[in-house]
Amino acid sequence: MLYKMKFLLKKILGNKFINLLKLFYTYILFNFNKYNLKKIDSKNILYKFSRKSFQIDKFNSFKKDNKNMFHLSNKSEAISFIDQYLIKEIVTELQPKKILEIGTFIGASSLVIGKTLKILNVSFTIDTVDINDVNSKDFKEFINKNYFIDLTPFEIFKKNHIENNINFFTYKSYDFFKINKNKYDFIFIDGSHQFKDVYNDICNSLKILNKNGLILIHDYYYSKNKVTNKIISYGPYFALKKILNENHDLELLPLKELVNFDNTSLVLIQNR
Repeated sequence: MLYKMKFLLKKILGNKFINLLKLFYTYILFNFNKYNLKKIDSKNILYKFSRKSFQIDKFNSFKKDNKNMFHLSNKSEAISFIDQYLIKEIVTELQPKKILEIGTFIGASSLVIGKTLKILNVSFTIDTVDINDVNSKDFKEFINKNYFIDLTPFEIFKKNHIENNINFFTYKSYDFFKINKNKYDFIFIDGSHQFKDVYNDICNSLKILNKNGLILIHDYYYSKNKVTNKIISYGPYFALKKILNENHDLELLPLKELVNFDNTSLVLIQNR
């Protein structure tokens, strides 16, 4: 299983060395591979957020209320408490009915989206895609051993009474987009972080976005791509850089520029 292989490599090679390899490899792909973006009709991305959409006092309240949290494991590689809060505020304002998530993993982001919309009494459907069968026995044993989570995503959704609103797809995202016939109001991209995969995910997502829709991307590290002791994903940064170079109608809104949360890595795609 892919997650097991990645976990083992981290233990053997160490985070800093892995970061150096990832940065070098992604930089080469960015400069020497040709992925030509076809002209995209970006007029559907009309929603714009401002600083007032996110308030520090609301985050503090959110963090104190464990009912809104996914789990409290410090070892988890899922979205952080801050990112959970930001997603909750985005969904509260946007109130999407059709949601696509690329990268299910342990189900944290889908849970936050689903619980938020359920509280708002919004009729919604979440299509969530992952290369692994996240509800399998093997995956459950893996996340229990390494991340101290004892429930699969489906079991978590069922516990929170939103299981009927979730559709699971076990595909590579590229293959999912080939068979998908739906359009979406909100798309959250947090799957493979390889440069080419992120590039394709964003391009394909732009094509199936409903009017006034929104695309949110995780793990966008853009200020300084320096090597740290934390595993860094460089694919989203370079993929978005290439997309913006090819389509000047689009711009990015890193959420850390709107809020005082320096450690969030979420970024929105907007029209200029």
